Amino acid sequence: MVVFDENMESLIFDLDGTLVSLEFDVVGSRRAIISMLQKKGLKMEGVDFQTPTQLLLERAEIEAIQANLSFQSIREEVFSILNEFEVLSAKNTRMMDDALVVLERLKNSGRKLALVTNTGRKALQMMEARFSLGRFFVTTLTRDEVPAMKPRPEGLELAIRIMGCDKSNTWYVGDSIYDMRAAKLCGIRSIGVTTGKYSRNKLQEEGAEFVIGSLSELLSMFNT
Repeated sequence: MVVFDENMESLIFDLDGTLVSLEFDVVGSRRAIISMLQKKGLKMEGVDFQTPTQLLLERAEIEAIQANLSFQSIREEVFSILNEFEVLSAKNTRMMDDALVVLERLKNSGRKLALVTNTGRKALQMMEARFSLGRFFVTTLTRDEVPAMKPRPEGLELAIRIMGCDKSNTWYVGDSIYDMRAAKLCGIRSIGVTTGKYSRNKLQEEGAEFVIGSLSELLSMFNT
């Protein structure tokens, strides 16, 4: 196992599939979003239930401008749909094995930690109340606080600014290809964890510099 320089100062974590198991109905939420957009008369050809929500929003923005509709109100409706699905899921969310121990030890090592997630603030607050997650992080950023969700890099960039850290000393830890893409666009290194639905090979193909099978492996990697 590679051991990194002790000067490595900060880590940013994804939430769903990385720190917690949120049994979120991704297909159901996207089906509801696409149906809502189509009812507003927006042309959504070329998208389906596999299309990332951020890309659905970007397509909807283009169509809303052409139809002279308010994209902000459409964005709010999309987020409202996501909130409904996430709140239902948050009630049965569980922490990943060793997640709390890993976060505690990394924080106690003096490293700055942040959370950047596409999950909304409402569901995150439910999980923070259950697991006291907020105590570990300098900042927690949901889709409600950033202009664009992953795979766009804006959330990661904002977290780095808030922490006051250098990109060269910051790693992003996530379970999905969109986490890896966001890290690449942000210009930071990434660690993929296979606790979600993506394989080691797929995470590596999308830019993960290292891939681990569990969060506990971070402790040896960062000599903690």
